[in-house]
Amino acid sequence: MGRSRKQRTALLTSAKNNIILKKMFQLCYDWLLSWDFYYHEPKIKTIGSGNLNENWVHFLTLIEHLRNENLGFVKHTELAVEFMNKCSETEQKWYQRIINRDLSVGVSWGILNSMWEKLIPYWGLTTASTIEGIETIEFPVYAEPIVKGIRAGIIVRDNSIVIYTDNFRKYPALKFIGQELKVKRGIVDGVISSRFLYFLNYKTKSITKEIMEELCNNITFVATDFFTFDAFYGATDYEDKTPFRDRLDKLQQIIPSKSSCIRLNPTTIATSKKELTTLYKESKHGLILKTPSSTYINDFNDKWFIWRKQ
Repeated sequence: MGRSRKQRTALLTSAKNNIILKKMFQLCYDWLLSWDFYYHEPKIKTIGSGNLNENWVHFLTLIEHLRNENLGFVKHTELAVEFMNKCSETEQKWYQRIINRDLSVGVSWGILNSMWEKLIPYWGLTTASTIEGIETIEFPVYAEPIVKGIRAGIIVRDNSIVIYTDNFRKYPALKFIGQELKVKRGIVDGVISSRFLYFLNYKTKSITKEIMEELCNNITFVATDFFTFDAFYGATDYEDKTPFRDRLDKLQQIIPSKSSCIRLNPTTIATSKKELTTLYKESKHGLILKTPSSTYINDFNDKWFIWRKQ
């Protein structure tokens, strides 16, 4: 695909009118389109029908089957293998990557949207401003301890649950965390915390069943915020205008009190510099500060502050 952004953009520009390529990228990168299925290649070496258009129609039918979780993993695999047998070896690679939602070509949503405007809705976890002191902080302000781990969001859409990091990496094996949430639609912002986090840096095929079980049995998702993806999808400003105090109330309602894998990050409202300084001293890594009226912005948020310990 080329190493530089310029090379990638030039190559995509040359194929801008390719409708099928456009659809492939949308299926792979749109975080609201998810069927949570990983196709394990059965080493098929077939010539296939050679009819690209016919196979594409069959593929769309396959996707609808894969989105039906009631069929189960075994049936999903059987359907995928049956379909792949009809495709050429090259097509198999295309479709496998679509199902895995990872083209591995290093193309960002920004490049894709420059080719096909608004093809991929942007979803990013909000970023706080770094501060060295609290002289300019206005009170009251919400304070929560900084949690070390992988920043991520749990996307819940009816019966679909997906966990993404802030760089769009997906962890389907961890979807069980979101199954405990008492909500049908929305996104929970938080941090994946575990002493086995380095396993998540492995490629999926490199993680054994034993390693994954060890990871899943020793992992916690620390929830810090909640917002609705409807505020982002198709919007122009990508902002959930609900004040943080109301989002916090909602978050407290949807986190199970006795969950073994997800917990609410403790949040305290400080009304003075003295109270905030005490919270800072008692914290291990520092504090995240949010004004009560702050909205959730899909980018840099000038109402959120991060006060780290040196």
